[in-house]
Amino acid sequence: KYLLSRRLGNPDLAGDALQDIWLRLEGNGNTDAIEPVQNPGAYLYRMAFNAAIDQQRAEDRRLSVGEVETMLELVSPTPGP
Repeated sequence: KYLLSRRLGNPDLAGDALQDIWLRLEGNGNTDAIEPVQNPGAYLYRMAFNAAIDQQRAEDRRLSVGEVETMLELVSPTPGP
């Protein structure tokens, strides 16, 4: 977690990403079609980093409370034609 926290600059995001990949791996019951991983540490690190980037992108798409309030003020309360 330490390396991922350093790379992302956010220990909470790193923890969330690690938990996300743990759930993904735990939920993958079909291990017959999976080939052995050459470097498990690097594989898990890359999975967690990618999950964190996905979380950041999703968060960037969300509007803040102030942005939502501004948009609600743009709507006219009077009925249109």
